[in-house]
Amino acid sequence: MFRRGSTGRVQKLAVYLSAFALICAGSLSSCGNGGQTETTATGSGLNPQHESTPASPLRNEFLVLRRDQKPPTSILEKLVPEESAKQFGLDPGEARVARRWGHGRFFVVPGTKLVCLLSEGPLQNCWPRATVASGQAFAAAICIPIRSQPSVVVFALLPDGISRVAIVWPNGHRRLAPVVDNVAVARIDPSAPLPQHVRFRTEGRFVTRLTGIPSDVARRGCTAPSRP
Repeated sequence: MFRRGSTGRVQKLAVYLSAFALICAGSLSSCGNGGQTETTATGSGLNPQHESTPASPLRNEFLVLRRDQKPPTSILEKLVPEESAKQFGLDPGEARVARRWGHGRFFVVPGTKLVCLLSEGPLQNCWPRATVASGQAFAAAICIPIRSQPSVVVFALLPDGISRVAIVWPNGHRRLAPVVDNVAVARIDPSAPLPQHVRFRTEGRFVTRLTGIPSDVARRGCTAPSRP
């Protein structure tokens, strides 16, 4: 799934989740398949003793959810409105702080239907739980303004065991993106053609997935629309 940037920073998830529900046509389990994954991380702050919650089935595969570092309530209230959390089974109380990128942090918010990766900036996406668990949770933000320049950012929420992903261009050029706190993120050249595939190694084999950039968008890149 991809998002085309706007001039303002996205602070709330309600509009996005409503659009997600329409796209999925009421069948969240069949929406959003096609990504990749890999993550290795070490660190302190782990707490294996948890009661059963929406995050429980994913904890064994996602180190970030086994940590105790929770986002400030003030940030969560802006990113995950109460009505959206209820509608989509999100559990802000189980949200965890992930890596920092640019001028903000990423947060992982698990739920009974969806799992969301949200940033303090414009990078936000939600996927069905099965998509996340299978390492297919990739997304792209297209032509978003970063330092007043149009940019393309590929980001992903990936299971443990993947240390980096290779973003692959049609001409064979590759760009490596490290996975930190189960999150991979890379800002790439916005000119066409844009990459449509990523490749990573997991469980001793290489896997190829989609970046989330549609083929028609990849052909255009971040070009200004022509005037009539």
